[in-house]
Amino acid sequence: MPISQQLDVPMERVFVAPGNHDISRELVRKIPSIHRGLAEKLTSNQAINRVIDTEHEDGSETAQSLGRMKNFYAEHDERHPTHSGTSPYFRTGTFAHGDRTVGVACLNSAWMATGESEDSDHRKLVLGERAVDMALADLEGCDFKIAVHHHPLDWLHPTDADAVDLLLRRSFDLSCSGHVHQSKPRLTMDGSGCCIASPTGSVFAGREWFNGYQIVEIDIPDRRYTFHVREYFDNRREFDRAVRVAENGLVEFQNPVLHDRSRIDKVESFLQGSRGRVRECLESQMTLVGDDETKPNLRIDDFVAPPLIEGRANSIDGSGSDAQDLSIESFLSRTDNAVVIGSRHSGKTTLAYYSAYMLAYGPGLIPQIPVVIDTRNFRFNPYSIRGQLGELYERSLSNPEAKAYAAEGIFTFLFDNCSCGEESFKKIADFAEEYPDCRCLVFASPNMDGVSPDRHFNEHLPNFTKIHIGALTRGRIRALSRQWSNGDRDGDATYETVINQLVRDGLPRTPYMVSLLIWAIQQKKELVKINEALLLQNMMDHLLGKADFKQSVRKVLNPVGKEITLQNFAYFIRSKGSVVDENEANEFLIAFFKRKALPFIGSDVLEKLIERGILHRRNGKVAFKYEAFEEYFYAKHLQSNRAELNVTLEGLNFLNFRRELELLAGLRPENADLISAIEKVLDSRVPDRFRKCNIGEFDRISGSELDIQLTKADLGQIRRTRLTNEKVDKMLDEADRRALARGERTVRESLERAKGNVRTAAEEREAESISKDQLSDSMPIRPSTHMAAIDLLARIIRNSDFTDYDSKGPATKRVLDSWTKIFLLIMDELGAMLAVIENDEGEKIPDKETESIKYLLAKFIFSNIGAALIHHMASPTMADTLHALIEEGEFTTGEHLLTLFLLEDIDDESWMDLWIEEIEKKDQSGFVIDSFVQRLLSLTYTKALDTEQEKRVHHLVDRIEKKLGWTNEKKSEVIQQMQKARDLRQLEQRK
Repeated sequence: MPISQQLDVPMERVFVAPGNHDISRELVRKIPSIHRGLAEKLTSNQAINRVIDTEHEDGSETAQSLGRMKNFYAEHDERHPTHSGTSPYFRTGTFAHGDRTVGVACLNSAWMATGESEDSDHRKLVLGERAVDMALADLEGCDFKIAVHHHPLDWLHPTDADAVDLLLRRSFDLSCSGHVHQSKPRLTMDGSGCCIASPTGSVFAGREWFNGYQIVEIDIPDRRYTFHVREYFDNRREFDRAVRVAENGLVEFQNPVLHDRSRIDKVESFLQGSRGRVRECLESQMTLVGDDETKPNLRIDDFVAPPLIEGRANSIDGSGSDAQDLSIESFLSRTDNAVVIGSRHSGKTTLAYYSAYMLAYGPGLIPQIPVVIDTRNFRFNPYSIRGQLGELYERSLSNPEAKAYAAEGIFTFLFDNCSCGEESFKKIADFAEEYPDCRCLVFASPNMDGVSPDRHFNEHLPNFTKIHIGALTRGRIRALSRQWSNGDRDGDATYETVINQLVRDGLPRTPYMVSLLIWAIQQKKELVKINEALLLQNMMDHLLGKADFKQSVRKVLNPVGKEITLQNFAYFIRSKGSVVDENEANEFLIAFFKRKALPFIGSDVLEKLIERGILHRRNGKVAFKYEAFEEYFYAKHLQSNRAELNVTLEGLNFLNFRRELELLAGLRPENADLISAIEKVLDSRVPDRFRKCNIGEFDRISGSELDIQLTKADLGQIRRTRLTNEKVDKMLDEADRRALARGERTVRESLERAKGNVRTAAEEREAESISKDQLSDSMPIRPSTHMAAIDLLARIIRNSDFTDYDSKGPATKRVLDSWTKIFLLIMDELGAMLAVIENDEGEKIPDKETESIKYLLAKFIFSNIGAALIHHMASPTMADTLHALIEEGEFTTGEHLLTLFLLEDIDDESWMDLWIEEIEKKDQSGFVIDSFVQRLLSLTYTKALDTEQEKRVHHLVDRIEKKLGWTNEKKSEVIQQMQKARDLRQLEQRK
């Protein structure tokens, strides 16, 4: 009051925030256990927000703890009646300054303070992002915003400090704090915003402290701040310029305009109070099992992001290429549109939600509103943007606002559940063109029908950067194991078991598969022979066995009944595009129980399935929580309904249910019926180009040698100029596309019809073949359709342990034969592709280089063919089948080499002996041996080899050297490449 009168400042313009001296220490000392209990709970932003959002009844634990602030706010509100707020977390006020409005938020950093000595509160206090959001809502429309809080941010709990720091930089112009008895004015800034911080001491706290104050002179239009720092000099008994703080006691800053203020206001106005919803969506996505007894204590701060890789992992000569590891932070700080490509269940959806969380919260990022879009039911218009905002934030914008925000580039769109269909990619490309200032991130699965997984993206989204999700490294698997074990020492034992299981059963190193394994280990499940379907079955049995549906009349829905209900629900929801309105879901369940004459209440059953984490509900829509859950129950439906399975296997219908049939195969020990149905179609509808393909051509290619007249310098020049990564990618994409088209016309005929336009010719060829495949049930199918069927066949064979060899042996040979023919078809197109590149460059490739280029490309493509086959079929369970085929001796050269690649990948005990036998054959060609070297180099770059595996690889190099008579220089070059690859891989595996 005296200061107000002395300075002639009315009380409504005096703003005070409580500190640790303003609390009731006596009350805190009376409830030490309550205080400690609350403090132990407030370790995450979600927990803090939940407390702030909740109205606490008198006498509750939190109400007692908050009682420490009652005396302060009673006196404060009497002295400052014009200031807004009734909560114990903040007060706000505004005043006019010229034609501008200044808003002040007095934030309470002391509501968890004890006031005890020796810094006992340090890094334990809470301010609360929700409290800041609520205060900002009061100040909406203000031209200049000031935050006042007693404690500096480094006194807050680290989780709270990070969240509040972001809000201060993004939304306030000046932040005033005290407590530390020091004057340290500074500018805090990163990519997400900037704020002037004004920490200072008290006017007098004792002679051992800095005693002083500071006056901040602010030029709002120029954003210039001048601090007049004053200090009390005890010997003179007066205040004067604080020269030990700054020269003449003056500190000046200019707060730069990092972002358009109106943009920041729009972003913050929308996100205030909504960020918590983004966090909840991510935490729900991260929690694989919705069961309080078994779910891990997953903290978002410890999120294990899968590796992100930009560029190609291996080059034309087998060595490491331009692939670069990309941190999630650097990926999100960029502005280019991108496709994030990952195999099924590689964590794309979780990564999309984590990206949204980082964009909404993350420091150092441009202010923007992230929008996670389910591409399956998005209509690519402002109305759909509005709907997706409502799903993620439970609040939205009007159609005109959504359109205006998109035009201004305020959104980052994250497209999830994106199929590889040309139509969806075209819509995304058009959408990105319509809103060029917004960033578009597409999360999609690769093309698995050929050897160029990026082909669809290169064709339909050519201006999008391609980012690949890699397999989890050992370091990341260890981190996941510890996280699931809540940080205790059991995490290391779990990690070792997971690694052994992944290797033994040939399982993919994806977050999804690793999480399934960890859950099974923690549930003490017997892991004798494991595949994805059996792991899912374990989890579903657990969840369904414990779901406690209410007894509506007389019975309780038993686990078998729950499973049958979900099987039928999966069948229903699949027909609706995998997402339905909640009313539709209820209506289906009501009708289902009525049809079965069962007394259960549909809405109750639906609620319990959501509660257990099998289904999820968002913005009035219901779906299975994970796509894998829907696929699993659909597979169980097929297992229980032979008539429905027969319909699924008719004609080409099975290609619409590849995942479900793969899971079905994993649930059954014997799958001769599935193999027979697919082979029947493949026998009756052989692609014309496969029928005409001369398998003996492989022997001609494999018998070739690299031109020995070319020097090392010549080869280096070819790789640098003719075979750059960009040119190889272009050739591979186009050759892959052409090889997989129907090919009823020759390439030359198609080019003539399209007047030389390669893209138009290829699109016409593919469009013709797709329509004919769909309309006919007897005509030859196109090679890509054939390879889609081969992909499914390989996955079924891999899961068919107890299927007779008479069924799976010939089917395995068919898979090997098909991949060999794809190699030959691609090689058949390379000549035309080289001609196209010559035309593009306006330069004829010399004849002496052409054959060498074809040779280098041939071994590179064959290595990619081997990698694609391994992805589809490699599993330790295949070893006996592969050995039986080798003993029959009816392999072609290509099939035999691919078999050896498979045996190496599954680390079969005899693979090295078989390789050496092949290498040491009399007159063995350079192509075959080079293919082995290429595979070894690729293996070293893509796998973390243990000591024994490294010894085997080097032993093979020695045998190859003996066979070819390499010079020491050549051997040294290969060994150095392998050592470099090993060192890089081991470094990556520790991350």
